[in-house]
Amino acid sequence: VGAADGTQLKYEPQVAGAPTTLKLGQMIEFETKGAFVVSSQDAQHPFYVGQMMTGCNLIGGTESGLGDEDYTNILPPAQFLSKYVFFTDPTYGTTNFSVVRKKSASGFKDVNVDCLGVIKGWKPIGSSGAYEYTTVDIIRHQVPVGSCQNGPHTATSDGPFGITVWGMDSYASYGYPAGGNVASINTVIVPAEPH
Repeated sequence: VGAADGTQLKYEPQVAGAPTTLKLGQMIEFETKGAFVVSSQDAQHPFYVGQMMTGCNLIGGTESGLGDEDYTNILPPAQFLSKYVFFTDPTYGTTNFSVVRKKSASGFKDVNVDCLGVIKGWKPIGSSGAYEYTTVDIIRHQVPVGSCQNGPHTATSDGPFGITVWGMDSYASYGYPAGGNVASINTVIVPAEPH
């Protein structure tokens, strides 16, 4: 969703069907399965990104009946933190985390999840080397990973990272960012449009 006219979007890697420009208030939906970084030309052209999980009956799904549509806010890296305290719903049989870490001046920092320890399996996003991501299960089909259970959790690092929590069960799902710095990251004022 555009927050300023003349917003020019750049993707890394390129995303087929994704918008390259946005106007104030313009909303565009597109579909992709891969991780990407999107940025505008400067801080005076902010935009909003959300993610919608498809329904569990989508053709080509890997686990029939697991999960369903949900909508999640995506936080910009400027709002990443180095510590999160959050909760996973114990009524969902599958829970995992998507984690994105930003490279600091001294490189990427380990991310530690209380019940998993230091998480592994990082993959680069694009070719710039600025971001990496991974996804880790804590419970899959009611079977805990390591000492993990649904409930309260803590994730920490010496560098900035973002974490999104996903819970799935039979024809049900939820997702949310585990937290973020809600301080202003630009000075753009979006004019109100009464309806």
